[in-house]
Amino acid sequence: MGQKAIRLQDTGSIILPDSLEVVQLFALLKLALWGTPPDDNLFSVADWRKIIDLSTYHGVMAVAFDGMMKLPVNRQPNRNSKLGWGINVEAVERRYARQTAVANELLTLFRENNINILLFKGIGIAQYYPVPAHREFGDIDIYLFGKHREGDNVLLRRGATKNKHNTNKHTTLSYKGVPIENHRFFLKEKLLNDILLKQLLGSKASGAEEILVSPPCFNVLYIMCHMLNHFTCSFVIRYLCDWALLLKANGGKIDFGNYREVLSRAGYLKAADAVSSLAVAYLGLDAAIAPPFKADPLVENKIIADMLNPILPPQEKDPSIVKIIAYKFKLLKYHRWKYKLLYPGQFAKIIFSKAMSYIRRPKSIFLFKR
Repeated sequence: MGQKAIRLQDTGSIILPDSLEVVQLFALLKLALWGTPPDDNLFSVADWRKIIDLSTYHGVMAVAFDGMMKLPVNRQPNRNSKLGWGINVEAVERRYARQTAVANELLTLFRENNINILLFKGIGIAQYYPVPAHREFGDIDIYLFGKHREGDNVLLRRGATKNKHNTNKHTTLSYKGVPIENHRFFLKEKLLNDILLKQLLGSKASGAEEILVSPPCFNVLYIMCHMLNHFTCSFVIRYLCDWALLLKANGGKIDFGNYREVLSRAGYLKAADAVSSLAVAYLGLDAAIAPPFKADPLVENKIIADMLNPILPPQEKDPSIVKIIAYKFKLLKYHRWKYKLLYPGQFAKIIFSKAMSYIRRPKSIFLFKR
């Protein structure tokens, strides 16, 4: 994604971008997800390279391709652009096929070892997409209902390798070339994690012998909280797509009263409302199937401006220590409003926590995503 700033135009409530490729990308996504046709002349002029780059950055390259293929032929890119785009989409499909094959093997493997398994996040949310293979994700996330260590050992005996840099939240293993995150718990916030676990166990107690993919009551809370946990580092369009499709697929199955109560107790409700409002405004989600939300144009405009014009890290191969530290300081300073939104009154505590983390792991200060 380039460094060009995205100008914004005020429509009276939410601000919409006047960068043509952004408008066109959202039009492609609405066409792919809901079949909503764009304005006749929207693609009379299109810089397809910019659209493809933007969709790639935001993790929706394959979904945007689906939308492009539904355009009239005279509005589609030239043959070479379409062919190159299609080759990248095929790579996404091959990766998905490999990931699902490994996931199915995990189901059998853990069942043979009397370990219940839950598949969630990327592979679970992909089921809601019109073409599941076009929802991009990197690793397979699993939860083993208290048998985390036993699960690690089962995989290691089958030839998996364990990543050296693990966290107390999960271990990361590679099995047949596919990264697997084996979670001890779902979220660091104990209140939220306990609620999620209670909902999972409640679903299991209702009669299901095993839960292979996360149920709606779990998903609506987890997916939103997971998005907001990424909010202070990277927030991409794919998250809006996940949220919109989750709501569309599970209309009538979600207790929105409980959803709002839990997020309110956690302090996340204002940010969560902004995400729902953005999904309605940008992706064309039917407001009737979204959770009731209180619009806040000021917050929503900050989120969309940040999402579409992020602060990029140094792009050279080996940036200097000074450049890396300057980038991280700039990022923390710029994102202060996000921390104040999600964690009011705790910014000093967050700064201290980050400083202690760097002291414990000095090399981590040089880690960042390009």
